[in-house]
Formats: sequence, C-alpha cells, structure tokens
Amino acid sequence: MLQVKTLSTLFYKDDSIIKAVDDFSFYIEKGETLGLLGESGSGKSTVALSILRLISKPGKIVSGAIELDGQDILKLSDKEIINIRGAKLSMIFQDPFSSLNPVFTIGDQIAETISLHQKLSKKESWRKAKEMLQKVQIDPDRIRNYPHQFSGGMRQRVMIAMALSCQPEFLIADEPTTALDVTIQEGVLKLIKDLQRELGFGMIFITHNFRIAKKVCDRFCVMQKGKLVEEGSQVFNKPQKPYTKKLVDCMNLLYA
Repeated sequence: MLQVKTLSTLFYKDDSIIKAVDDFSFYIEKGETLGLLGESGSGKSTVALSILRLISKPGKIVSGAIELDGQDILKLSDKEIINIRGAKLSMIFQDPFSSLNPVFTIGDQIAETISLHQKLSKKESWRKAKEMLQKVQIDPDRIRNYPHQFSGGMRQRVMIAMALSCQPEFLIADEPTTALDVTIQEGVLKLIKDLQRELGFGMIFITHNFRIAKKVCDRFCVMQKGKLVEEGSQVFNKPQKPYTKKLVDCMNLLYA
C-alpha cells in the first residue's frame, strides 16, 4: 500500500509562501487506479513530485509522511530514494517531447533504467528493453532509433515502457495523454490499463479531464488549492461538495 499522510509542500517566493499541497492525505492499493482530479494549479502534479521526492527549491516538503509498504520514504537518504524511484515508484510525465533525452537512443534510455535498478549486464538490459518495447507495441528493431524519429504517440509509449521497465509497485501517470491528439489518446489509455492488468501495479492517474478519469479510475480524490475536497468512487454520480458539483456540471456541459 502507498499512503500519503497530512502532506504539506510549500513554495517560497520573496516574502510570500504558496501552499501548493496543504495537509493532504490519501491511500492506494496495488492493482487499483486512483484518480487525482482538479483544475490546473490545484496541486495535483506537486503531489506526484512530492511522492517521488523531486521537489526542488524554492519548494520544500515541510510536513507529513509518504509510506510505501509501511516505510516512510521522506526519511530515506538521497541514495536510498534513488533505489526506490523507478524501481518501486515510477512516473509517466506529461510531455514525452521534453522527457526523453534527444541525444540518446530509446534503447539507451530504457536499458539504463533497467541496468541501474536490476544490476544486469548491458546485453541483458538491452534484451529486457526490447521486451518492453514489444509490450507497448513498438517494433523492437527500432530500439536504436532516437526520440525525434518517433511520433508523439509513440514517444509516449516509449515513456510508458521506461516507467514500467522495472515492474514498479506503483505508477504515477501525470496527464499522460495531454500532449497527444484525441485520436491517439484512446489507444494510449487502453495500453496503460492492459499493462496494469498484466503487471498488477497500483496507479495514481492525474488529470483535469473528468471524462477520461471516469473511464480509467476506480476511486477519486478531488483537489482544490492544494487541499482534499472530496474522496470516493461516486464523485461523478453523487458529488457531495459544491466545488465537485461545479466541476461535474462543467464536464456534463462540455460533453453533452
């Protein structure tokens, strides 16, 4: 289980303090998909970066706990968190265009993750990288291609392959279809869910698109200004809070 307990992450600017995440708590089980919902700027991505301990100055995690199978990862050293990040906790970032290094082949980038966490030889790491490309429906013969040689949808598949290459317990998918054409989004979402059924990882699915969340997620946490507004499996059918109801009404208006 992954549990976030009373997490607060602040950003300091001049003489002001921005509460990006404010006393936020939730849990997620393996095999489950939790939707993290809210408008842009509500703190969703900051929660994700806090879980992976990727908050940098002027931001700082000031309180709370993030427990992975009972171990508080906020208390781990930098070396210890590197061993967990990518192995037990992994993330698909919003933009595949900027998340892949343009000067290395996709094989180099996937195999590096495998080699780092599984301590395999270069040959074995590349073999597993080819297997991951097959899982995301990319021809493994393209393993020596560079990111610019792929379409946006295929680059996102490469990011999925990289994130899942060490079979993490939990995956954070931060707006994984935002940078893609609508025609490609459906295929990427189906791929992620198919791999989840096969590999059994828990997933935090971050989005401001309620229509996608409704298809993908089992439960939901609704965020506003860094705080948890509402949590449950019926937020679309029976919203309890005025803010949630407004978001649902907007969704119904947009997709009527």
